[in-house]
Amino acid sequence: MSLKPKVVDFGQTWNILQETVKGVITLADVPRATWNDRFSDVYSLCVAYPEPLADRLYIETEKFLDNHVNQLLIQVQSHGEIGLLQSYHRAWTQYSQGINYLHQLYLYLNQQHIKKQKLTEAEIIYGSPSTIPDCQEQKEIGELGLYLWENKMIASLKDLLVTLLLEGIHADRLGKAQPATSDVICGVIESFVRVEEYKMKGQLKLYQDIFEGPFLKQSGEFYAREASELLQQSNVTRYMERVTWRLSQEELRAHKFLHITSVPKVRQCCEEKMVAAHVAWLHTEVDAMVEHERRKDLSLIYPLLRPLPSGLAHLVRKLTQHVTNEGLQAIGSLHGDNVHTQFVENMLEVHAKYSNLIKDLFKGDQVFVGALDKACSAVVNHRMSPRQLARAPELIGNVFLVHSDNAPIFLLDLWSGQCEKTVNEALPNDKSVVLKTIQEGTTGQIQPLDVYGFRLWKNFIRKLSDLTLLMDYDLNLHERNNIIKIQSLSHNKFSLPRFQNVFQYTWYKTGEQDESEDLSSKKKRGQNLRFNFEISPEEWSKIEPVKGMYKNGREIQCLQAGWTDSYCTICKADLKIYCEERPIDGKPIVFQVETKNSHGIPPSNKRRLAGPQRIAIKKELECKKPKRQSRK
Repeated sequence: MSLKPKVVDFGQTWNILQETVKGVITLADVPRATWNDRFSDVYSLCVAYPEPLADRLYIETEKFLDNHVNQLLIQVQSHGEIGLLQSYHRAWTQYSQGINYLHQLYLYLNQQHIKKQKLTEAEIIYGSPSTIPDCQEQKEIGELGLYLWENKMIASLKDLLVTLLLEGIHADRLGKAQPATSDVICGVIESFVRVEEYKMKGQLKLYQDIFEGPFLKQSGEFYAREASELLQQSNVTRYMERVTWRLSQEELRAHKFLHITSVPKVRQCCEEKMVAAHVAWLHTEVDAMVEHERRKDLSLIYPLLRPLPSGLAHLVRKLTQHVTNEGLQAIGSLHGDNVHTQFVENMLEVHAKYSNLIKDLFKGDQVFVGALDKACSAVVNHRMSPRQLARAPELIGNVFLVHSDNAPIFLLDLWSGQCEKTVNEALPNDKSVVLKTIQEGTTGQIQPLDVYGFRLWKNFIRKLSDLTLLMDYDLNLHERNNIIKIQSLSHNKFSLPRFQNVFQYTWYKTGEQDESEDLSSKKKRGQNLRFNFEISPEEWSKIEPVKGMYKNGREIQCLQAGWTDSYCTICKADLKIYCEERPIDGKPIVFQVETKNSHGIPPSNKRRLAGPQRIAIKKELECKKPKRQSRK
């Protein structure tokens, strides 16, 4: 085979090439030597001298494929409606394989002639100035064959094909389909997808328009009809079993016949018609299921309600009420000397019972775990009457004081739930207790990290918890190991060097560390400072704001002279000074100061020279300039 361009007789070469093309497209036996010769003929036509014949070869090949598809259409239609699916599937199987082989035979034409003229993905999306709208872009031979099949074969038979496909899938639902018919249905539906696979955008448009839409509509009608019949003929347990079975069968059928993107749409359609449409009736049945703890029904209804928006809200609410009632019954009839022991044991028993129920029936769903915690908290803090103490504070004397020395000390927070009156009423008369209340404003002294550092820590943990609930991870955040892991992860993150200043600022905020100790080193590293300083009421009276007035007559308050500079005269750092709290007469005034890295005095604060001064300096500089020496 010579690669040198030469003069080629197109008519003679095409007649020989056409016979091989016909054999390839019909899957006839083509010898290897013949294949190699025809491959050389394609190359010779593309590089022919003096004019390449690639465009003419493309046109003749398009005419041949168009004529071939028309002949196949006539053959398919000749079998009538009964054998249409089988005939179409047989023709498509042969044609799709043949066009792939033909695409390889025209490999040089595709890569060197057509592909160079095709638009790139960026030009398709954003457009190209050189793109001519009226110009029909050439397709590669494989793409051309699929395009002709779509516009000739599918366009002519789509209505009848879709009708027969829907009837075949419905027969499969009823268990009347034959295995051979199922393979044909899969092949026909696959052809709707494959004819547009070569496109960069909208590869599933044909499939979705002519088949998926009608299929979902027909399926929805079938689901609604079946749900109506089940409601009339069966109870709630039988209904949920049948719906669960139908969902699983439809999902398997969708995987068997349809494109993968249709599977979630089929399931959603089934859930809308058989669950969401009757959710009000299911919610009325939930009350009896929870009250009588019908484990089978609860395990069936949970996966049905879970995909619906707010579908589990009613079930969670009822379970919370039920656990609360069960807990109150468990601690309501306690008597004897070991009431505190009975209280703890009964509460642990209730919690363990419903914790196992949630784990077994609801797969440990965090929504139900939170509902259980809420219910147990309501039981522990329950008051029989507004004036009566909750059982938990009442048991302080029976649990804590039994094992404590004389005159133990209770530290109470300022929180309203920890008042002295509440604790005194819960204590026995034969015990003396020293109550100490943590005064307001002492958090920085006894819990300095609560002033600033732990706020970020808690927000980080809260975001992890919210993300776990939002993404519906199978993770119980209330387990001891998971709590340790979350705290360990938070400690690992906040131990990074970038968070060092966060916790160091906490000590500045609480006044435990003097800012001046680290001022010089901070300034050298180019880091900003935040610190407080106080001035006495006498000093404040010297600088307190006085009323002023703009030129337009609007009043303003500003500090007195001497306190208007916004930069440090020593280190030239820009300062931001503000007071968060309103000054109170007779008390020191606290100012917050923030430094900013500004090398030198800010330009806005530099004093500009007056006009005569600038002129005098300019003249002085001109006199000092060296005179130019001219060359002789």
